[in-house]
Amino acid sequence: MKRPILLLAIALPLAFSDSCVVLNTVKGIQTAFASESDPELAAAALPTLIKVEEGLLSASPRDQGTVVSTAQLYVTYGNAFIQAPAEAYGAQRWEEKRAADFRARALYKRASAILLPALDRRAPGIVATFKERSPGKDGLPEGGAALVSRFGKSDLGLLYWSSASLLAAFAVDPTDITASSNVGFAKALLDRALLIDSAYDGGSLQELAISVYGSFPPELGGNPEKALAAYKKGMEITKGQSPSLLVTYASTICVANNDYEGFKKSLEAALAISPDARPENRLATVIAQGRARRLLAQAGDIFFVPDAEQPPAN
Repeated sequence: MKRPILLLAIALPLAFSDSCVVLNTVKGIQTAFASESDPELAAAALPTLIKVEEGLLSASPRDQGTVVSTAQLYVTYGNAFIQAPAEAYGAQRWEEKRAADFRARALYKRASAILLPALDRRAPGIVATFKERSPGKDGLPEGGAALVSRFGKSDLGLLYWSSASLLAAFAVDPTDITASSNVGFAKALLDRALLIDSAYDGGSLQELAISVYGSFPPELGGNPEKALAAYKKGMEITKGQSPSLLVTYASTICVANNDYEGFKKSLEAALAISPDARPENRLATVIAQGRARRLLAQAGDIFFVPDAEQPPAN
């Protein structure tokens, strides 16, 4: 009887002494996962893949690539399969939504817990500097700029997922003092990554920048002009073919500007993109399009929508 491929991946470290074999197998699984078209199948498989990565991480806790890939899976699972689906819960399911949000936050914190030591290994003292010192006129603590400047192109994944995990935890619960105290640090990491390569990962940095600048208050770095600039840069990088970028634009900039027409147009554009246009990102496309449909269905709760344009009841 054949064993499922993910169970084989767990057994591989026991069967082979060559770590390259294990790593190449896991990378192959990740590629297959990213090209999956069925989100429910992906959601069911992802916890097992996380455990595979955790096993690799326990064997090589200081390997930056393994640190980043493990953290990426925590954040992806929390966001795509726990927090995002809960957006559709109505007021009657408020407690369920709150539980989903807080479960997602726990995964974001798991991610940052393994990423922060990796940041400290690359720039010793950076975590304590941002935690213990007050920001100056440039928004950074004394010595912060020099520490952030130590990160280079090889650290882009570390910078991106560190920033994303810290900001996601804050977004779930802005009243969490620990999470709110990390916002300045997360922004500094994002800004450094944008300076190194603004087109990193097909526009992912620009999408994160839209979320930060478009939804945060000014005292925490919110800036509508920077959000719009990030959207335009993201559209340039992706040639308008990223459903996720379009959904982020709709849910942040359009909502902030009470722009229903822009909201609707952007979400419809996201839905018009074929998941097969970029097979290597098929799962991300399907997930973003699911969110686009949920947002369109909730438009009447966000904007004043003429009755003629209200989506039909399910």
